Amino acid sequence: MNSVFKYCDEGGVKILERLELKVTPPNEFNDPFEFTPHFIRSRRWGAEFLRNEDCLKRLYEIERQMGPFVGTFDEFRSYVKAHPKEFAARLSQSVASVADDMHRNQNVLASASEMFGILCLSARRNSILMWSHYCAKHQGIVIGLDSSHECFQKKPCIGSLQPVEYVRKRVPYHTDWPLRSSPEIADFEDKMTFSKNNEWSYEMEIRQKFDLNSLSKRSMKDGSTGYFFAVPADAILTVSLGVNCQPKIERRIRALLKRPHFCKVKLDRAALHKSKFELTFMPLEPAPQSKRDLDGAVADQTKAIQLNPDNAGAYYNRGVAKQTKGDFEGAIADYTKAIQLNPDNREAYDQRGIAKKAKGDLEGAIADHIKAAQLKPSLFG
Repeated sequence: MNSVFKYCDEGGVKILERLELKVTPPNEFNDPFEFTPHFIRSRRWGAEFLRNEDCLKRLYEIERQMGPFVGTFDEFRSYVKAHPKEFAARLSQSVASVADDMHRNQNVLASASEMFGILCLSARRNSILMWSHYCAKHQGIVIGLDSSHECFQKKPCIGSLQPVEYVRKRVPYHTDWPLRSSPEIADFEDKMTFSKNNEWSYEMEIRQKFDLNSLSKRSMKDGSTGYFFAVPADAILTVSLGVNCQPKIERRIRALLKRPHFCKVKLDRAALHKSKFELTFMPLEPAPQSKRDLDGAVADQTKAIQLNPDNAGAYYNRGVAKQTKGDFEGAIADYTKAIQLNPDNREAYDQRGIAKKAKGDLEGAIADHIKAAQLKPSLFG
């Protein structure tokens, strides 16, 4: 089992609350060189284009729309065959113009960003620079994920988790490559996705490609659209607190990790090495949860339910808090509501079974555990 890591600021708490990771379209990356290839022009391209029947038809339509040619396609084809050098020269000029335009306006970047997004992770959790850049000056957290988990092997994922190759030159695109799908185009798309300027090599980045249309969406505070990938609780292995992580964040993290589905998650804190410029990680024992913490959790989830009465996750979370307090009857009611809103909620059935057993309803507990066993692992929302 290998771990990959997500560096987060305070917003990382929401990853644990909602069990989802943000997938980013390439045009939102912070490196302006991402998905901007180096176009290499070729005079051979024009001649090869004119020998392709489909491409010739496209050129015919363009010529008709622009007005130079008014005859039939057969007449156009005959004319092109009779004047190949003229059309090849015109096409070479067009290709050069298109390449320059694509470079200036980043059409490749815009086109890619409409179709797919990238989940950006890292193979390491001890990068001092990444803790500074992505974790609000070491105040955030790093979440460790199981890279072998099935959630990274199936749709909406495209391919698998792959390490980024760090290079010194931009990815080339040759204008004489076939326009349709080809080994050259497939290799180009792969290199565009999984290569990056060598100056970023300290990140040891791991990427996963996603079909944006298959992800859940919601509006962000800045008005943009956010894309999110659901992550099962058992895919989360560790949570590391930053050196400067504030007590209020630690309390929220500890409260979340008390949920039953996080029972195997290990919590630790980064610390400064005594003599080297390195981070070490000290294991943390779970802190006992006070009645005040549990009352606050119930109040928070009640507010969430008031804002959205169909929030199955909020009912489940409130049920967990009530159950921890010993309010088994209240917990059963909340788990039941969560199941009504999301009948595939395996965790809710499981926890309701535990609560029923605590109340002495052994028959009901067995029925719930059987139902939970029949369901696939699911998110509590």
